[in-house]
Amino acid sequence: MRTAFTCNTPVQLNTLDPLTVHKYETALPNPLDAASVYKPASVAMVGGVRTENYTVGMYQTTQDILGSVDLMSPAGAKIGTTHYQTSIYGYGTSQATASFPGKTFVIPQNANVNVHWVNNLGTAANYLLNPYMDHSAMMNTPDMMAMPLNDGVPTVPHLHGGHTEAASDGQPDQWFTQALPEKAGGRAVIDRGADAVKANDTYLYDSSVNSSAKSLWYHDHALGYTRTNVYAGLAGMYFTRDKLDTGTSANTLGLPSGKYEVPLMIADRMFTPEGQLYYPYQVDPTGCVRMLPESFGNVMTVNGKAWPVMHVEQRAYRFRMVNASDSRFLNLWLAKDTDPGLTPAATLTQVGTDQGLLFKPVPQQKMLFAPGERADVVVDFSKLPAGTKLILRNDAATPYAGGDPVDPATTGQVMEFVIDAPLVKSYPNPALKANILPSAIGPLVATAGQAPLQVGLFESDIVETYTVPDTSPGAAPGATTTATYTAIVPQLGTLKTGPLSYHSAVTETIKLNNTAVWEIYNTTADAHPVHLHLVAFQVLSRQAFTTTVDAATGATTYAKTGPVRLPQGNELGMKDIVVCYPGEVTRIIAKFDRAGKYMWHCHILSHEENDMMRPFTVTSTVTPKTVAAAVVAPAAVAAPAVTSSSTMTMPMSGSGGMTTTAQSRSGPTPTSSTVQQGTAAARARALATNADLFRSLARRIGQATKSRTVNGTAAAM
Repeated sequence: MRTAFTCNTPVQLNTLDPLTVHKYETALPNPLDAASVYKPASVAMVGGVRTENYTVGMYQTTQDILGSVDLMSPAGAKIGTTHYQTSIYGYGTSQATASFPGKTFVIPQNANVNVHWVNNLGTAANYLLNPYMDHSAMMNTPDMMAMPLNDGVPTVPHLHGGHTEAASDGQPDQWFTQALPEKAGGRAVIDRGADAVKANDTYLYDSSVNSSAKSLWYHDHALGYTRTNVYAGLAGMYFTRDKLDTGTSANTLGLPSGKYEVPLMIADRMFTPEGQLYYPYQVDPTGCVRMLPESFGNVMTVNGKAWPVMHVEQRAYRFRMVNASDSRFLNLWLAKDTDPGLTPAATLTQVGTDQGLLFKPVPQQKMLFAPGERADVVVDFSKLPAGTKLILRNDAATPYAGGDPVDPATTGQVMEFVIDAPLVKSYPNPALKANILPSAIGPLVATAGQAPLQVGLFESDIVETYTVPDTSPGAAPGATTTATYTAIVPQLGTLKTGPLSYHSAVTETIKLNNTAVWEIYNTTADAHPVHLHLVAFQVLSRQAFTTTVDAATGATTYAKTGPVRLPQGNELGMKDIVVCYPGEVTRIIAKFDRAGKYMWHCHILSHEENDMMRPFTVTSTVTPKTVAAAVVAPAAVAAPAVTSSSTMTMPMSGSGGMTTTAQSRSGPTPTSSTVQQGTAAARARALATNADLFRSLARRIGQATKSRTVNGTAAAM
């Protein structure tokens, strides 16, 4: 049994040069082609409702993602070209049909859908991305830590954006493994997480999920494995149709359809020199692999192909886009390949967002696109000359918005459109209507007496101090020294408690059928795409805020300041992800009409995994909870983020010579902020109230270090 994590030591120190990957040679696949769409195994009318039944598995397979790759000599000269078969995880009805992205669900309005999900990924010991795993992250998951090492790879599909019953939501602790023989008795056993209640892993996406046309997607959500399972390929598209948005030329909305409707799943990846997936990591002083705060690849893929090309006609196309990257925001526009100034050359007209169509089309020269978001975009190529080549460009910083600039030769390019396909005049090519929907989307109104839920986005620096062999010149044999490692821990919480761990008690409880406002305060340096399961919400506003810390008690108060910013035009539809900017409170509103436990989290998967995810509950009765009322104040600093002076050193039980210091991190706050740091004793008291964070750290760090070794011998920590 695993009572502490196994230290992974780096095995791959170099990566494939992205400039050796040929651009704009591989044809873009269309996930809506008939061969790429799931067909139900059976269909029946049950209680007067069309019910479709599917069986979909998770498999390890190979796929040519990179296309042509130049082989280079040690001196840097090209010596040939090759293709690699990259090992991936994929969804499919068999190993032969599994792919990244997985096949597409296209579901008629008001149908019930049953999907029997089958895990075929084998044992955790043979996990595809094992060399890059930071197993300390799983110390937050006691049920996984209790599994034998030879047990299966945990997975659980989540229908992102689904108005789904809690039991079928695909939540982190609903994971399940392949049926594998146990050592004793040889019985085939499926291990399951603490919240898994579907004994046969058949999930119901009922008529309330498929009530109207929208762009959803499905991806893995297993706790401790989400970021790497999705990175390995476990993602696909899920579209619902209705009487307006039929997907045929007969649709009354005038939207492009048929082969002129094309999903685009955009995801950055990184590869080894042998063409296999490489997952970025960092190393602590003991030589163990540790996860990065964010993960950015250097190769852009669309629909599972690196820098593909699409040959288009001089007509309008509809692109159903999803940002399936781990951490990368995209700021997209179309520029001619011959334009050194990269001037926008075609309009990105957004007609829909996460949860369906907009009332009016929103023309944009550039479009910001956060991880997990969907954008339904129409591009009219008819106004450009035949032979024009357009590059879909990106210039979003990493991390967004105050991070490093993209490389214009690699991640600054996504794919190419070449206007050279013969125009099929017999197929309708109507102009977009002034109004997409027949009527405006009505505003949601908070239930009388329902107080706003005030929550926060936080980051802490966890400084680990290690005793390690002293390898400096002249050091005596057996001498030791100390080394530190700083782990950035992004977390969610409330304004009263401050940051809380994933497994802390639920603090957001909403009465069934109430409509509630959430106020999300971002105290960090980065923008975060916040996702709520279950609901479709409306964005209300954004506003700067200030913080003030009581010098005696350490308690923090938050005050909104400055003008209120209304949502952008492309945020006026129904959403399930909202971008929360640094130093601002973002207000959203949603109706909570299904009972159960659900999740809200940052959709930067590396943040969600460590540890920026929390449960909320919807119940017919609401029981008030008592929570601590203190939090460390965000420091008033300029970007980039730095640690504040608020620290608390924690000797870790059973950790030998290792200590851990927790420090609050914050991003830039508005220049009008008033921040009183208070006394050191008050700050220490404020930190001490957050016992959940420290218990989480004790599990993840203190206990974990028991099994670490340095240079083959036990490390004193």
